[in-house]
Amino acid sequence: MSGVTRLPGHPVTRFSVTRFGSAVEIAFDDGAMNLLSSEALQELRHVLTGRPGDRVTIFKSGRPNIFAAGADMAEMQRFTPFDAYEFARLGQEAEKAGALLAEDPVLNAQLRTAAALTILQGGFRNNVIPSEGHATFNVRALPDEDMAAIVAQMQAAGAEPAVTFALEGQPKVAPPVSPADTALYAALEAAARSMAPGALVTPFMSTGATVGAALRRAGIPTYGILPFPLELSDELRMHGDEERVPLPALGWGTEYLYRTLAAATAP
Repeated sequence: MSGVTRLPGHPVTRFSVTRFGSAVEIAFDDGAMNLLSSEALQELRHVLTGRPGDRVTIFKSGRPNIFAAGADMAEMQRFTPFDAYEFARLGQEAEKAGALLAEDPVLNAQLRTAAALTILQGGFRNNVIPSEGHATFNVRALPDEDMAAIVAQMQAAGAEPAVTFALEGQPKVAPPVSPADTALYAALEAAARSMAPGALVTPFMSTGATVGAALRRAGIPTYGILPFPLELSDELRMHGDEERVPLPALGWGTEYLYRTLAAATAP
């Protein structure tokens, strides 16, 4: 399909629409992307909203050096409708993978910022209505998350004039991650592969809080490990009333740590 705008005193602006799967490419062939009449805008609105299944929209200009919404059109012109379709397909696969990972409670906690209500305080006698109350949320944020924005979202979700969400202290910038090419990491990797042949050894983000951030901030490579092989049911008991480590897992973890330290400290 194609659209035409006619503006007094300006050349006619034309655009064409090409669809490929869930991608749509809108090409303006005379470069005057900002010279659109109300009729053209209505037609574009129909193009952009008419098919909910569209997942990628590519805008192309007839002039390679024009900019639109901060994006270099010269870069965008390198994309074909097929390229856009591939990006859409990969995006759908990533969403499916994310949904699959989210079914695991442990992995789900590593995919997004989460807040848990852990402490409630209010009142001093059982026959007196409290004049105020306090609730503490433990927030486990993804690296480089904007904590002020998270608090603002919680405030908006609460939507109570008398309720105020605020940070305790000032958020700190996440220190650099520890490299995976140190002697200690190599020892961790070698011990894991010797005791669990065929296992994939890779760093991952832990939801736990340790002193690792302070050490990394000081330039000391730090690796947090859970050396005990645990069933998910046991791992979910962590910090709970029934927290436990099975004896076989305790023995395995002890041997793993011994091999790691022996290799890392060998002359």
